[in-house]
This record gives sequence, structure tokens and C-alpha cells, in this order.
Amino acid sequence: MIDTSSKQKYGWFHSLKNRLIVILLLSSFIPIFLIGFISYDSISTLQDHKMRSGIQNDLQKIKITLEGNLENLNHVSQQLAFGGGVGNDLYTYLTNNSVEKVVAERSIKEKVGFIGSSNPNISLMLYYNIDKKSYMFQNYPVRDHFSLSQLPVLVKEKEITIYGPHQTESRIFNNYVLSISRKVKFPHLDNIYIYIETNNEFLSEIFQNSQYGKNIDYLIVNKQGIITYSENQRYFPIGSSYKDSRKQDSHQYAFSERSNQGWEIVALIGKKIYEKESRSWFIKFILFAIASLCISLLFVWWIWRTVYRPLNRIRRAILTMNNEKNFEIKLTGLIEFDTLIHQFNQMKTKIGNLLNDIRESEKKKTRLEVEKLLLQINPHFIHNTLDTFRWKARLTGQEEMDRLLSQFGRLIHYNLRRGETATIKEELEALNDYMELQGIRYNIKFNISIHVDDSTLETPIPRFILQPIVENALYHGIGHEGIIKVDIRRQDEAHIIIKVIDSGGRIEDESIRQLLNDAKREQKNAGLGIGMQYVLRMIEYQYGEEASCRIESDSVRGTEVILILPVKEKEDSR
Repeated sequence: MIDTSSKQKYGWFHSLKNRLIVILLLSSFIPIFLIGFISYDSISTLQDHKMRSGIQNDLQKIKITLEGNLENLNHVSQQLAFGGGVGNDLYTYLTNNSVEKVVAERSIKEKVGFIGSSNPNISLMLYYNIDKKSYMFQNYPVRDHFSLSQLPVLVKEKEITIYGPHQTESRIFNNYVLSISRKVKFPHLDNIYIYIETNNEFLSEIFQNSQYGKNIDYLIVNKQGIITYSENQRYFPIGSSYKDSRKQDSHQYAFSERSNQGWEIVALIGKKIYEKESRSWFIKFILFAIASLCISLLFVWWIWRTVYRPLNRIRRAILTMNNEKNFEIKLTGLIEFDTLIHQFNQMKTKIGNLLNDIRESEKKKTRLEVEKLLLQINPHFIHNTLDTFRWKARLTGQEEMDRLLSQFGRLIHYNLRRGETATIKEELEALNDYMELQGIRYNIKFNISIHVDDSTLETPIPRFILQPIVENALYHGIGHEGIIKVDIRRQDEAHIIIKVIDSGGRIEDESIRQLLNDAKREQKNAGLGIGMQYVLRMIEYQYGEEASCRIESDSVRGTEVILILPVKEKEDSR
């Protein structure tokens, strides 16, 4: 049982209830957050693209409409200019005082009326004498103090000046219009201009018929960057610099479309309106997230009650066991907990048997330690016995027997001592002893040539890997006569290469493949029962993929076993 002092050592997160709350809230909140973030990003991108595309399309339509109407005004002005039908009549009217003047006046009025009626997008038309500041042949009444110099210039070109938008100069209407003026190039008359306005409903219709209607304020900026028309006089007054006004406005987005003539139409939309749909979606998402979290809390409470009661029952039952061997906890009715209780009851029964097993294991351990000591004593007994034979041979003058026993003793000592590695020098010494013993035992005539780089003599390699390779060359390669070469040198700073070459016959490729790849293949006649598989497994065990072994064989050169081993630090092999 956990007492009060022990409970203080546990943090808030060590409570199962608190962990369930955190885990379930995270499992609910994280997916909602990720889905919400991705959805919001996608919806915002789509909404932004939708708004931008819609507004830009509106602006392009408005620009095309304005350019079309200005082109229409220009076309009408050409009819009124000198060389056109009306312009020629005006010249006759201005240069004659006879009956021709009356006829010309009547013709001008008829033609101006016809042009006005046949062009519904045109309103006021007149001829203006800039010197006398007077006008004539107007089709609608004109405001007092009419003057071209007072109109806002949108674009000024060589022959034509575009104004506006501005309030109409007609006394009948009060709307904003676009207008143009063109100088009439009469011979000896330089003071006559044509003035034409668009329809009085033209601007309000094209702006109000846009996709977003009253949610957008429109500006028209001339080629010099001055605002000539504004539906937002608070931040963008007419006559001010658009660039300067834009710097002072931070609550609206601006979109623009530039005409070929250099003037620009700008659409202003409030950020709240622009982001309305995204904000509405975000509010709905927050409400959905809150609802999901509340549902998660209900699940936490339900799971807590489902888990806590069985756990509390198990805890009380365990505390009241009192070491009774056959005591069993009452089942809870839940499969998972009942399985746990059943396993606990089985564990209770097995504990007694386990204690008995432990006692038996202790006895076996003691017996194994005694056997281990005996195994350590046996090599010493062998060495002592060989020493006795060797001294006996020496005392009786049997020098050949003394030498053989000395070599055999060194070989036994090398093979039975502890450690998995030895230096190349030690491995070669053992190999020399072994080969000399084999030559005497079987009376085999062979030559063994050993070439070793002095810098590699103290390099550690796996113990007992040269003897099996040379032994295979001896028995399966050269037979009773032949040459065996052992070449050991550095391949590079990090590797050494060991070659064992015999002058025997060629080994078939399939035999080489089986020798290198078949781990279950048993090698017969291997020295001390250890063959090539020992060599392959030992270098794989110690070096892994850092080392490699390959066999090359042909009928001319014989068979060559090549080991490439990484250079490692020297270990204590004693």
C-alpha cells in the first residue's frame, strides 16, 4: 500500500485518472487541430483565390467597359471634328453670315440630335470656345461657369483629353460621368473644342452591377497617380495621391487594373468583409472543437469509472491476501480484468514451486562452479604431464622427442588458452609448430613459404584462423608434395590482406560457392575438428561486413584463399 509520504513522491501525471484525461484530450484535440489547420489553410487559400479572381474579373470588365465607352466618345468626337459631317457644317456656320449660316445651323442641330439619340451611352455634347468661354450647339442645358480647365484630367494625349470621373456639366442631371475634349482644327480658328460626356447612369451602373456590389469602394487614378474618382472620400479623397493615401489605410485590401492608356481602376474591400467566410468557418470549427472536447471528457469519466472499480477491487484483494497460498481474488465481470486475476491466481500457485526450483538451481550452480574449476585444472594437468614426458626424454638423451613434445606443448597451450584474438606473430608461431608436427606425423614432403610485413606482426586477428586454411591446402590441395605460400601485408591503413596459396589442382566453382555460402556444410579432415566454416563464422562474428573472404582457383596457379580484415586495436589475448 502507498502511504502518504510515498504519494508525495509521485507527480500529478502518475495518476491513472489524470493520464486518461490527458491522453483522451490529446487524442481528440490533436486530430481536430490538424484537420482544422489543414482545412483552414485550404479554405483560406481557396477563399483568397476566389475573392481575388472575382474582384480582378470585375475590375477587368469595368476597365473594358470604360475603355469601350471612351473609344465610343472618341469616335463621336471624330464625327464632330473638322472633316466630319458636323464639323464641316460648323466651319460654314462660323465663317458665313448669310443664308448658308442658317442652313448650317439647322443641319448641325439635326446631326447632333441624331448622334445623341443613336448613342445611348452618350449624354451632353457641345462645342466650346475656349477664348470666349462660351459654348454652342449643346444637346442639354449646361451649368453656369462651364470651363474645361476645371475638370479633372485622367489622360492627356496629343489630340484628345480624357476627364473624370466628375460631376456632369448638364443642369438636368447630377451624376458622375467620363468626358473628353478634342480641339477642332479649323483653318484660322484655334479656339474651338468638342466636349462630350458619357451617359449619366453609366458609372453607377457598372460599379453597382459588380459581383460584390456595395461591399467594394472604387477609385479611378490617373496616369500621374492622382485620385480623380473616389467612393471612399474618408481615406482616399479626390485630388490626393493614391500612393500616400494607401500608406495611411490599413483596414482595406486593394486590387487594381491598369488600362492601356495609363489610368488605373482600384477596388477597395474591407478586411472584415474579405475574410468574412473564413472567419465564419473558423468560428464554427471552434464550436465543433469545444463540443468534441466535452464529449471526450464524458468518455474520460466513463472509462475512469469502468477501470477504477475493478482496479480498486483487485488492490483491496491483494492487500488482504495475507500470504494465503490458496487465496483467490473475486472476479469482476470484465474479461480483461478477469483474465488478469486468473493469471494472478496461477502466479500465486506457481510462486511456491518457483521457490523450490530456485533452491534446486542454487545446488546446480554450486555443482557447475565445481565443474568449472575442474575444467580449469585439466589444461594444467595436460601441460604438467607433457612437461614430465619432455624432461624424461631430455634426461634419456632423446632430443628429437624433446623437441616434438616442446612444440606440441606450445601448440596445446596456444589452442587452449582464453581469449578470441591473437597477434599475427603468435598465430604464425603456432602455425609453424603445427606444420612441423604434421610433417613428422605423416611424413609429407611439402614446402611452406611465409612472407609477412613486419608492421603487421602485432596486429590482432581472430585466433586459430590460419591453421584451418593451411590444413585444407595441405590435405585437399597439394597432396603429398607441393608448395604452400602464406603472404600477410597491409592493403591500406585500415586493412590487412592474408593470402594462403597452394600449388594443387583447380577447385570447381560450385565447390567454392558451397564452401563459402553453405553454413551447414561440414568440412571433413579439418585440423582439430575445425574447418573453413570456423574461419568464416569467426571473421563474421568479430568483424561483420567489414571483413571479406574469397577463393580463387585455376589449374595453373592453384588455389588462393584471400582474407581482407580491418585493423583493430590489440586486445589482451591471454
